[in-house]
Amino acid sequence: MGLFKTRRLGKTYGRGDSRVVALDSADLSFPSTGFIGIEGKSGSGKSTLLNLLARLERPTKGLIGFKGRNLNRMNPAERLGFRQKEVGLVFQHYNLLEDKSLLDNIAFPLVLAGSNVEEAREKARNLARGILDESLLGKRPDQCSGGEKQRAAILRSLVGSPAAILADEPTGALDEENAIKVMVLLKRLSTKRLVVVVSHNHELLGRYADRVIYINDGTCQERTKKTTPKPISVGRNSFWWIKEGAKESQRSWRRLLSCFFACLVGFTSLLCSVSFFLGNEPCLYKERIRSLDAGVATVSYEKIVSTDDSLLSLVVQERPSFDLVRDALSSLSSYSIENDYSFLLPESVEFLLSGQKGEAEFVPVASLSGDYAKELLNEGNLGKDDLSSCLVNQAFIEKYGAASIGRSLIVEEGGTFDGPGWQKDIEVKLSLLVAGVVEEFAFLNSPRIYYSYPAISNWASNLIVFSDDETTLSLKNLCDSATSDSFYSNYKYRIFVSDKKDLQPFFDILHSFSTEDAPLTFTSRAYLSYVSFSSLSQALSACLVVFLALEFVFVGLVIVLSVLSIFTSSRKPMAIMMALGAKKSSVINCFTIPSFFSIGLSACLSIPLAFTATAALNFLFEDLFGLRRLLRLGQNGIDMGLFLGLIGLLLLFFLISFLAMSAAFRHLSLSKEMRDE
Repeated sequence: MGLFKTRRLGKTYGRGDSRVVALDSADLSFPSTGFIGIEGKSGSGKSTLLNLLARLERPTKGLIGFKGRNLNRMNPAERLGFRQKEVGLVFQHYNLLEDKSLLDNIAFPLVLAGSNVEEAREKARNLARGILDESLLGKRPDQCSGGEKQRAAILRSLVGSPAAILADEPTGALDEENAIKVMVLLKRLSTKRLVVVVSHNHELLGRYADRVIYINDGTCQERTKKTTPKPISVGRNSFWWIKEGAKESQRSWRRLLSCFFACLVGFTSLLCSVSFFLGNEPCLYKERIRSLDAGVATVSYEKIVSTDDSLLSLVVQERPSFDLVRDALSSLSSYSIENDYSFLLPESVEFLLSGQKGEAEFVPVASLSGDYAKELLNEGNLGKDDLSSCLVNQAFIEKYGAASIGRSLIVEEGGTFDGPGWQKDIEVKLSLLVAGVVEEFAFLNSPRIYYSYPAISNWASNLIVFSDDETTLSLKNLCDSATSDSFYSNYKYRIFVSDKKDLQPFFDILHSFSTEDAPLTFTSRAYLSYVSFSSLSQALSACLVVFLALEFVFVGLVIVLSVLSIFTSSRKPMAIMMALGAKKSSVINCFTIPSFFSIGLSACLSIPLAFTATAALNFLFEDLFGLRRLLRLGQNGIDMGLFLGLIGLLLLFFLISFLAMSAAFRHLSLSKEMRDE
C-alpha cells in the first residue's frame, strides 16, 4: 500500500504574464518504507513538491492522498495532527529554535503534542543516544557545528515517530564528511518509515536512495493503485505556549525597556501638553488678580482732533466726566473714583535705601493692611495705611536683597506749581519702612513699591497751596475742581476696587473697554501683564496643537512598532512551530499575549511616572512665572478621567497593533518562511 499518492498534482505561482508553473500534473506514489530521492536542477519544482506533501502549501490543482485520505479535505485540527504525528520535516539550514538547547529542540514536537516537558526531554535524550553526544544536548544551535545541528534536526523530525520524514536539501549546507553521516542516518531510518529527500546531489542520491524521481520544469509522473482511506489522529491540545511566552518576554527585556522609556517621554510630553490646555485658561483667570494693585487702574478719555490745514490727526487725552466713569463701573459693589497725583508722585521714582540708590515703580493701593494684602503677604509684616511704611514685591527683593525688609527707603519728589494768583514750591519727602513682601503674578515683573493712596489723599487735603481772606485752597481741592484738560487733573482718574470679589468683574470691565472704539480708556498694569501673558500662552497653545498631534503619533508609533517588531523577529520561529504541528492560535498566544502584556505593563507603569514628571514641571513653572496650577495635573494630582483616557488610548493602539499582526499572520506563508536560503 502506498503512503503518499498524488494525482494530477500542480502548483502555480502568480497570474497573467508573471504566472510560473512550479509543478505540473504530477502522478506519484510513495511506499510506506524506503528511501526515495527527488532530484532536479534549481527551480525545477522539487522543493514545491515536498512542501505540498508536508501540507505547507495548498496545491493549485490535483489531489494528495496520505494513507488513503485526501489531504486537501483535512480540517485545521487534522492538519495539525498530520504535522505533529505523521510527518517530520528536515531543512537545509536546520530551522532550529535558536534560543533553545538541542535537547529542547528535539523534544519540542512532543511538547506541542501535549507531552510533559520532562518526559519529552527524556524521550529525546534516549533517541539521541548513538547519534549525538550527550555533551551536545545542552548546547544552543549557535554553539554547534553544521553536522551536529542537522542531526539534531533529523532527531526532532523523528521524535514523534512519524510515518514519513521529508527532507529538503539536508546535506546542502554540510561538508562531504558530515553529508555522508547524515545520508547514512537517513538510510538507516528508512528501514522503518518513508524517507523522502530532495537534493541536487546526484552522487549521494544514487548511492543511498532506493529510487530516484527526476523533476524537470515541474514535470514528473508515477502511477499506483487506489487505496482505502484511513483516519488521521490529532494530537491533544496543550498549554506549552504559556511557558514559552514567558521566556520570550524575558528575552525581549531590552525592547520592553526601550518601549518603557519611549512611552515615559511620550506620555510626559502628552500630559504636559494636555494639562497645559486644561489648566492654562483657568489658571490665568485666577492668577490675573493675584497682585496687590489688581484693583488699581486709571481711566481717561481720548479724542481725535483734526486741523484744517493738515492731513494729520492728533489724539488728545482728557479726564472724563465723573458720571461716565461711575456708569462704567456700576456693576461693581465696592470701588472709588479718586484724583490722580502722578504729576506729584510719578509712577517711576528714585529712592535711597541704606545709602544705596535705586529706582522702582511707585504704586498707590487702597490698603496695605486689608484682607487681600494679608492673603498675598509672603514675608515680613503688613504695612500701615499711612506714610510711614510700604510693601514691596518679590522682584524688588531679588534686585535689592532680602535685607531691605525692616529698612527705610527715602523718596523725594516735588516741584513748583502755580495757578490763578498763586505759585508754590511743593516738596514730598517720604521715609517708608519696608514692612513686608507680597507674592504676585510675576510675568513682566519689575521692582515695585506699594504705598497707601488714602494717606497721600489725606496729605493732599492738608497741603494748602493758596489762602486769602475768602479762600483756602488745598492740593486736593485744586485737583477736584480742575477742568478735564487741566494739568492738575492729570487727564485721568484713578480707580480703586477694594473688595476681592469685585476684582474678576473689574477685569472683565477692563476687557470690555479694550477695543479701539471704546468710549473710555482704562489702563491697568496688572491687566496689561495678564493680557501679555495670555497672548503668549495662546501662541504657545497654537504650537502645542501641532506638538500634541506629533506626540500622539509618536506614542502610537512606539507601541505599534514595538508590537510589530515582535512579529518581525518572530516570523521564523512561528513558521517553524507551525511546521512542526503547533496550532496557529497557540503560536499567536506564545508570541503576542506575553509580549503584549509586558509592553502594556511597561507603558501603563510609565503613566504614573509621567504624572509625577508633570507635577515636577508644574513646580518649575510656578517658580519661573509665579503661577499656580498652570499645569492642572500638578496641583490636582492624577486626573482619573485623563488617566482612564490614556489607558483607553493604549488599548486602542494595542487593538490596532493586534489587528495588524493578525492580518500579517494570516498572510504568513510557511513555505516562504521555511524556504532555505
